[in-house]
Amino acid sequence: MDAVTRKPTFIWLAAFAILYVFAGGRWGVPVAAWLAPVFAIRFFRDSANIWRALLWLWLATAVASIIASYHTTTLHFQSELIEPVLFAVMSLPLLIPFVVDRVFHRRWVGDRPGPFWLVFVYPISVTALDFGSAIGSPLGSWGSLAYSQAGSTAIMQVTAITGLSGIVFIVSWFASVANHMWESEFRWRSVKSSVVLFAGVLVAVFGIGYGRLALIDPPGATVQIGGFSLPLDEVGSMNVLWMRGAEDEYHKAFKVLNRRELAQVRVMAQEGAKIIVLQEVAVQGHQDEVAEMLQSAARIAHEEGIYLAL
Repeated sequence: MDAVTRKPTFIWLAAFAILYVFAGGRWGVPVAAWLAPVFAIRFFRDSANIWRALLWLWLATAVASIIASYHTTTLHFQSELIEPVLFAVMSLPLLIPFVVDRVFHRRWVGDRPGPFWLVFVYPISVTALDFGSAIGSPLGSWGSLAYSQAGSTAIMQVTAITGLSGIVFIVSWFASVANHMWESEFRWRSVKSSVVLFAGVLVAVFGIGYGRLALIDPPGATVQIGGFSLPLDEVGSMNVLWMRGAEDEYHKAFKVLNRRELAQVRVMAQEGAKIIVLQEVAVQGHQDEVAEMLQSAARIAHEEGIYLAL
């Protein structure tokens, strides 16, 4: 591949970075998650120097992740550097599928488009990484590619059969098929098998999804649902107390917050809510403090006749 054909690769890197900003985090535009890896694969495959390309791809991924996730955690209350460093480090494993894809691509693709099965290398790698992270990380499935499709109700239905991995595979498969078409200069004879198979699966997934939604029996009755989130600034300030070693102040502050949470639950119940949902990590403290909070919450739920997801 000569210098002329490699010249536009940084255009593909820029396109990836811009799309990746909207693939999750603050915005979460579902279609951006489908398109972003198309350009990342193109950039990485076309680059002459793998290590230089890997560095550029990591920088683009890290910067996009930092922008997309800016102040989405309480870590920034402790230091403005913690969040950027965290997301920069978390971007490193995301490069593995691109490396695997390039290795197979360079091994099997010459002057002609690669064999049919090559389009599965990238999606399998992404899905394996995503699944392994979910079962091996203390954060669980947090950060999974599947969450980028939260706004697409139809494709979300596939999780009833495959779990999150089904969405991850389909989204990644699209990027691989798109690059197969790109490299084949969109010649139908060369890409027919890959495109027909992918399109067939995609139609089936969306068909089942929309069908499942359409066939849901209308509810015979409705129920009022309520919920609330904790004040982010306040929780962040409390976590700073913990990090500074001011444990007594930290626990005192959270006890006050827990009492306010319970009071708010009771108010919402008395206003008609039958199901009340609180955010994750809504209760913090020592085991005995958490146990006391749960007992109080259970008592309120029983007295008010509500379901409380805490």
